[in-house]
Amino acid sequence: MTISLVLALLAIGLFVGIVSNIFGLGGGVLITPLLPLVVSISQHDLIATSLACIFTVVSFNVWAFSREKKIDWSVARIYGVLAAVGALSASTIATFLSEQFLRGSTFSMMMLLGLSLIRHPKTEKISAHQKLFYMPSGFFAGMATGLTGIGTGAILSPIFLAKKILPHDKVSPTTNAVLIFATFTSVIAYAIAAVQQGRSVFDAIQIQYVVFICAGALFISRKARKWQGLMPEVMRRRYMACVLALLSLIVLRAFLKGYGI
Repeated sequence: MTISLVLALLAIGLFVGIVSNIFGLGGGVLITPLLPLVVSISQHDLIATSLACIFTVVSFNVWAFSREKKIDWSVARIYGVLAAVGALSASTIATFLSEQFLRGSTFSMMMLLGLSLIRHPKTEKISAHQKLFYMPSGFFAGMATGLTGIGTGAILSPIFLAKKILPHDKVSPTTNAVLIFATFTSVIAYAIAAVQQGRSVFDAIQIQYVVFICAGALFISRKARKWQGLMPEVMRRRYMACVLALLSLIVLRAFLKGYGI
């Protein structure tokens, strides 16, 4: 592994640490499009490696957020279980799908998320009964994560904010807790699939990349946690919309390249 590659992986990790803490996203929105730019990796292994990185980073975040009592575990447990079921289902299916289909799904997911962030939803307080209506979103967010390596945080954070399911300062910490459920079950599914295919688990999950990406993410996480409650919601949404738009173009380029375009 060259010095330039190590520096590139650390840089990706720094961005992942900032994104996961400030925006409540797992970092897959960065790893999935950026990692193929610096290493040669199949789409299935890319998703598995991305999920392993996210699980490691959000586990550390949750430990720190828990000490600060910023996680609403009553919400995290319910949405986490639903996300885990969705992620496990989608991850199992994804192992049988083509790389091009997965790239197309990733591009579509990033575009939809970007467009959803442009529109500023009406913020309203909902009743405990109405909150039940939004619980299935945890399942679908988990499915998106298992299929593309992204989705849970980007889908749930806006819902938690817009419907006031959580206070502003608890959205990112609680979403990180939900991500633990979704990423853990997804990683297990991809690991089992690798073994069934006669491959090593470490062929599917590229640990050498996980180590350096997580090192960069954990290095910046302590400072980023202090910033997570400071950025206004509107600014947060605009920044993420711009990031997703740029990254979706990278994924689109890889998708078209698969067809020789």
